Amino acid sequence: MLCLSSFFLFSTADTMARLLMQNNISLQQVLVLMMLIALVPVFGLIIYERSWHKLLPSHPALIAVTVGICCLEAFCAFYAFSHLDYLVEAYALFFTMPLWTALLAALVLKEHLSRLQLAAILTGFAGVLIANWPQDGTTPLGWGHLAGLAAPLLGSMRILATRKLGQHDGGLGMLVYMFGGLAVFNALTTESFMPLSNQMLAIVVFAGLAQGLAHCCFMLAARKTPAPLLAPFQYSQVLWALIFGVLVFKESPQANIYPGLALIVAGGLLLIRKKREA
Repeated sequence: MLCLSSFFLFSTADTMARLLMQNNISLQQVLVLMMLIALVPVFGLIIYERSWHKLLPSHPALIAVTVGICCLEAFCAFYAFSHLDYLVEAYALFFTMPLWTALLAALVLKEHLSRLQLAAILTGFAGVLIANWPQDGTTPLGWGHLAGLAAPLLGSMRILATRKLGQHDGGLGMLVYMFGGLAVFNALTTESFMPLSNQMLAIVVFAGLAQGLAHCCFMLAARKTPAPLLAPFQYSQVLWALIFGVLVFKESPQANIYPGLALIVAGGLLLIRKKREA
């Protein structure tokens, strides 16, 4: 339930962020405000658990690299949200993260890649092509698609870096560094901040709290359950993306997204199953 709740909250935060950007609020301003507010639930959990010692990094250099990757990952992800036509289209690209992770683990960490895993990776990337191939003969890839593919690739690099950090630096402390780093990075790169109406401010607060609570829920779930058992719940975001897309943005995705998405999910589940067997 914690895991399902976390992915619902992630989708809620993504939806609110996209809504803000569609109201001409810059990507950088959205990220600055969201990440600062997201720190509130994280510090609440730190206070509740009295785990201030986890804020002291044991690998400062590696944490700095990981935070840098997080900044680029978040920028690419939210750029994709604001430039792709459909919310579910962005998730179809983000779901390639298990495929990138398996591929990078084989190339960088020299982990063994079986034929089944290779077939799963190829299946997933075939799904990406099908899901994003245009029906009107226009160019299949734009900047939003490239950003949507870059985000899970960077996320895979973050996962590999987090493996090196271990439990001490990979938990609450990492969330503080990540949210703080994102806020500082985007505050420095934005040209200006526009004043927000009360309605937009309420959406920002809601999005930030949802983002912070989502990470906290997933972290608590990961303490109780092995990660391979939690991973399939990520695909519940397909349902939320479809619901939010219809209710909030009046979207009607093109038909080829669904078979492509099915192949991406199938490839990811094959990799997860292989990992569980290992």
